[in-house]
Amino acid sequence: MMFSSLKFSQILGLVVSCVGLVSAREAAAWGPRGHHSICEAATFLVKDEALRSFMAGLGPRMGHLCNIPDSHWRSLQQDHTALGNPTHFINPENAGKTLSDVSADYKKVVKDAEMASKVGSIWWRTKQFFDRAVKSGKEATKAAPPKNVIEEQDETHSYNKAIYEMVVEMGVMGHFVGDVSMPYHNRVDYDGRASGHGGIHSFYEEICMNTFGPELTLLIVQSATELKDAVLFDSSGDVIRRMRAMSEKAAPEALQIESLDLVLEPSSSERRNALRKSPSEACPVFRGLILVQAGRSARLLASFWDEIYKKAGRPKLETYKSYRYPFKPDFLAPDYF
Repeated sequence: MMFSSLKFSQILGLVVSCVGLVSAREAAAWGPRGHHSICEAATFLVKDEALRSFMAGLGPRMGHLCNIPDSHWRSLQQDHTALGNPTHFINPENAGKTLSDVSADYKKVVKDAEMASKVGSIWWRTKQFFDRAVKSGKEATKAAPPKNVIEEQDETHSYNKAIYEMVVEMGVMGHFVGDVSMPYHNRVDYDGRASGHGGIHSFYEEICMNTFGPELTLLIVQSATELKDAVLFDSSGDVIRRMRAMSEKAAPEALQIESLDLVLEPSSSERRNALRKSPSEACPVFRGLILVQAGRSARLLASFWDEIYKKAGRPKLETYKSYRYPFKPDFLAPDYF
């Protein structure tokens, strides 16, 4: 898929000048396995019958796409990573705001790339991919499906191209829907250092996530189906409002995590993490909370996918037969400031 870098030339100069402001806070929320499992779980939570049937075989593909922002895109040149890194979190405190009172208009939140690197933009990044997926879906709805085997495998065919791009955009979007349920992606103290829990970010989201067995995806699906929250899952709400609601639920749970994080020795400096027991001993207390948070992301992601499909006019999906695989989707620059 060829992503166009919208407004890249206008903001590149500002971003390159503040690369040093992008710190180690850009940990990979939930880690590769967590992101993969959340997005695979979402394929089982889609409600529209036609879309659910189509997504049933795309679990591994969506899991791969949901890791792209933390894998392939982080390996790109510095100007791309400087643009992409702040899209994984939201810290309105750095703009003198709270999660509840920050404007839905990003241009009213930040004035330049330097401020964007401090505040983050995960809600707007999600909406960017949501809107692009709707656009691609509408193009698929208008396009004539392939007529024969040759056309089915033609990557330039308008129908094939549109469906492919819609799938990629829906998958990459899933990464940010996953990030937002992780509490430390919603607050300035992103690693628990202010309370002596330094290192909790990666310990909780990746090391403890990796202690689950092969049943992880099933557990996330089960957790998601038990959740009841109209604000998060009601498709009548816009993307920014629902992402904000997710952040507001997740951020306070950092305190709950730290209450369960019984460190042997607290962190004492910016460079020294707290001392903890082994993952097999320390992680079980987090399992229930991890599953609730991952379940929220999977459920919200499935809701977004349903809405994208509906807004796109429900394009025919059963005729998509292309074997094209999205190994390394092109980087897409933010377009909202």
